[in-house]
Amino acid sequence: MIKGPGGIPKLDTTPLPSDPARINLRNGRAGLPYAAVIEGYGAFALTDDGGTGLAVTAEGAVSGGPVAAGDHTLLLDAVKAGRPVRLQVRLSIIPDPRDLWKPLASDQTAPLAKPDQAFDSQIAAAFVVAASKRGRAHAQTGSYREDHFRIRADAATGWHILVVADGAGSATLSREGSKIACDTVMHVLPGLLADIADPGLEAIVATHGGDPAEWVLRLRTDVMSQVLPEAALCAARAIEAEACKDDRRAQDYATTIVIAVSRKVAEKWIIATFTVGDGGVALFDAAAGRVDVLCRADSGEFAGQTRFLATTELRDPEDVLGRLFVDLRDGFTVLAAMTDGITDPKFPTEAVFADAQTWVAFWQDDLCHHVDLHPENPELGPQMLAWLDFWSRGNHDDRTIALLLPGPVSVRGGSGR
Repeated sequence: MIKGPGGIPKLDTTPLPSDPARINLRNGRAGLPYAAVIEGYGAFALTDDGGTGLAVTAEGAVSGGPVAAGDHTLLLDAVKAGRPVRLQVRLSIIPDPRDLWKPLASDQTAPLAKPDQAFDSQIAAAFVVAASKRGRAHAQTGSYREDHFRIRADAATGWHILVVADGAGSATLSREGSKIACDTVMHVLPGLLADIADPGLEAIVATHGGDPAEWVLRLRTDVMSQVLPEAALCAARAIEAEACKDDRRAQDYATTIVIAVSRKVAEKWIIATFTVGDGGVALFDAAAGRVDVLCRADSGEFAGQTRFLATTELRDPEDVLGRLFVDLRDGFTVLAAMTDGITDPKFPTEAVFADAQTWVAFWQDDLCHHVDLHPENPELGPQMLAWLDFWSRGNHDDRTIALLLPGPVSVRGGSGR
């Protein structure tokens, strides 16, 4: 401390040094307010905020923002030990990870090009709606969406069909494989339902009308075991035929498949599902706080792997029957089929996928909070596609979801694909 005549302290009037002292503030995050305190100095006066818009009090409290991502420099005058000092204050603002993903459009003129997103909705006795969006990992490189879906609500037959497929990321033509699988299932399944399921249903209702448990047993073993696995087998054969035609391996078209069908019979909803690979399908009843998982875990040889649709996966009758699920309900909230681009971030384990409270939160506080799932909603497509863009750190795969919401829903339907 400098003292004047009589020992009275006084401020040092030595000119400020030409080179300011350099200090660093703690890092901030883009999109968030910033606050920090500079210690060891006093009597602060901000001379240049470096374009940050931040304010600095005389006591050294720094506040304001949000501040743009990047490195910033603020200039301040201050006092330390009674001497004036000039400070060069450095501040780094860490960017939001979402801002680092820069989507590139895929080449829609190339052979086997696929749109980066898709939406469809149809209505019969129930409302069915589906949406699919390319994940950030593919958007970052301009590559194609590998997921696919097909849906149908047939007022004439009463059958509602959801088909969802996830092409393998390691397979060069998986985007085509998922398309072939969905298209083939949708091509053959209505005929199988008409020729096998409908006559079988009539016999079951006539014979076991008062015994729901017997309904389910007979439906699974005597009827649906001849329908859904056969549709999946036709899809696997179609992929193999396409590979042979192009002199490729069937593995180049590797894809999962999720098939779900539903129809109302004798005032009850019949639901049947068949899956190969990951993703998931579940029946959720919000009023009862109940969820029933209608698929099995289908892991591959190593952790993190899955199985893919192939004729070799459908040779063992016992294994095939283990992939088939049948349920019978008076009513429910939604039948949902989805790829692992949604199950992984929203339901990270099998136990979570089967947890009713997780489904309540997913349905009421997440999906339905952002999407008005009503057929008359003119913004339904954009809302669903926007929801599919939700942020989840480390989860950037394609995302596809197909939903069946039972009636009565006497409103118009439409198709946006």
